[in-house]
Parts: sequence; C-alpha cells; structure tokens
Amino acid sequence: MTTLRTINIPDWDAEGYLPALLGHETMEVSHPPYPVSLTDLVRRFRGSDRRREILSGFLGFRANLHHAGLNDGIQWINGSFVNDKMSQKGEEPGDIDVITLFNVPPGVTQQQLLTGSPELFGGPGVNRNKELFDVDSYFVSLNSGSVSYTTKSIAFWNNLWYHTKEGRRKGFLSVDLAPNEDQDAANLL
Repeated sequence: MTTLRTINIPDWDAEGYLPALLGHETMEVSHPPYPVSLTDLVRRFRGSDRRREILSGFLGFRANLHHAGLNDGIQWINGSFVNDKMSQKGEEPGDIDVITLFNVPPGVTQQQLLTGSPELFGGPGVNRNKELFDVDSYFVSLNSGSVSYTTKSIAFWNNLWYHTKEGRRKGFLSVDLAPNEDQDAANLL
C-alpha cells in the first residue's frame, strides 16, 4: 500500500496559486505535487458552502473507488479548487480536478475493473464523475504492464499540471488513495 509522508499545504502566492517551489532546502519535497493528508486538504479548502459541496463529492468519488477495490495509489489534486479564484476573480471553483494513479488490486485485471464499474470509469469520451461528484477525473494505472506507458502518462500529467495555461509554474497536491482518513475528512465537513 502507498504511504505518503505529508507536509503542510503552502500558502497561495500573490497570484492565487500554490507555489511551484517550496524554496526551503531542508524540505524533502522541492516541487509539486505536495504530499498532503486528506484531512489537511479538507481543513484548508472547506471555506465556503460550494467548496464543502465539492469536497463532499470528492469523498463520494473516493468511496466509489474504494468500493471498486482501488485502495492502493495516490490522487493528484489540481485546478481552480486548489487556487484562490475567490480573491483573484470573485469566483468559486466549479469542480475539483483529480488524477487517480492506482494499482489494480491483486487477482483483478484492468479490464475487469473497468467493466465492473462502468459508472465510475465510463467509456471513451464519457466522464460522469464530474456530473455526479463535481470531480473532473482522470486515471493512470501504475501496474498496467507497460513501464513506458506509465512513465509517459505520469510525465505528461505532471508537466501539464505544473504549469498554468499561460505557462507559469504552479503547485498542486497529492493525497493517499487509502481509505484510512476518509471518515475523519467527512467529519470535518
């Protein structure tokens, strides 16, 4: 099972983004994604009714992943949800962007996982998680059998999420996929 050593979520920079670099040589993490606890994520970003709705949806999404057998991996969290759009543009976030990097459970094929939970994974061009949970979701299997595919997928998402649309570097977060904090996180809402 994946275990992350977590850090405190850094403050937003002057433009409302998580910083691209911590700038502190004693930290183990020098660039995003910042490994944080699920409860810290909820504590930090639950500041409005809309944000609590989105977090509740995210926890529902995680419950569905756990029900499908996905408990080993990490989730990268990004988008307007981890930015300070309210002070910058007067806007609440519309959803939470999540990439689930997961290990397929032992004894289950990736195809079985996909066909066993079509409501979760959808099909080509289908993403019901945004509609159901306010989660713009993406998936990367860590044990797909192709090191090249997995490496390219992680590099693609890391590079994409490490930059704004304008090319400015910014931060994003990582939480453990294991369900051990989910009830505590829900209690914080």
